[in-house]
Amino acid sequence: EGLRLVFLMIFYNMALYAMLSMTPLKLQNDYGVSPFVSGVIFACILLGGTVFQPITGKISDRIGRRLVILNLLIGATIFAFIAAFSSDFVYFVISLTIAIAMLTAVRPAILATAVEHTGGAESTTLGIVFTILDGVGALGAFLAGIAGETTLSYSFLMGAVLALIATILVSALPRTNTI
Repeated sequence: EGLRLVFLMIFYNMALYAMLSMTPLKLQNDYGVSPFVSGVIFACILLGGTVFQPITGKISDRIGRRLVILNLLIGATIFAFIAAFSSDFVYFVISLTIAIAMLTAVRPAILATAVEHTGGAESTTLGIVFTILDGVGALGAFLAGIAGETTLSYSFLMGAVLALIATILVSALPRTNTI
């Protein structure tokens, strides 16, 4: 179960980083927005998920982590696929905002799951988790860059696939008191 949880964290964060890293490029190259407007949109996208983190954390405390993580990852996967195939600026921004908001909002539930799984040593656990999330997750940006060489839409398709893999990993985790 622990190894699946580690891979869940890796694929979840790779999906997030894949989409985040390519968003400004997509906005500027494909839609012609200025760097300033691209930055504003990017900030709003991140803020969208950030404001929901306390709410999803509280919900996962009440109804269980597994259900929250699974539903948010399913939603993120769906909206990331929509963003990948959207040629319309408004649909792209809206679907991407929802996908990234869901991926950002799920973080507290994933972090709590990791801490609960280890049964203590919270600081050590969180240190390891953030190393996995940020260190290995950065591979998502690298892979999205490779995928985006042909067309930037492939970067978001990769993000959707990585989110789908994370969703499958959550589904494969046995139901326990920590997930």
